[in-house]
Amino acid sequence: MNLELIGVVNFMDREMLAYFGDLLIVRLQELTRAMGSLHPRLVENEQHQEPMDEVEITTRGCEQKLKIQIEQRTRKLVFEIEEALMRIKCGKFGTCNMCGMNIEIKRLKVQPMSTLCVHCQREMEGMERRRVA
Repeated sequence: MNLELIGVVNFMDREMLAYFGDLLIVRLQELTRAMGSLHPRLVENEQHQEPMDEVEITTRGCEQKLKIQIEQRTRKLVFEIEEALMRIKCGKFGTCNMCGMNIEIKRLKVQPMSTLCVHCQREMEGMERRRVA
């Protein structure tokens, strides 16, 4: 990976940052390919010309809605990956946006787009649950 750091000291060494950068780039490539194969299927379903009964219409509508939701989720993931790559470049990767502490390496290995440490993530989720209730 060839991401130049912008003079910011990070708790991770360059090798670890390169590891996460490569991991994120691979995920980005996979999502980009998935998005490319999803769009033609969306258009293909819209061009269906045969008469349909109510069940077929409902089924196609549900399928279309699901495909759109998948595409929206994929776009969100692409954005999160691009943000994580920018944090690597700026030297802010692996630092919690709420408390400023380091995010655990094992958390980043599972979810490299993480912007919160486990403690702050739980706190955020608890606030959201209380707000919904």
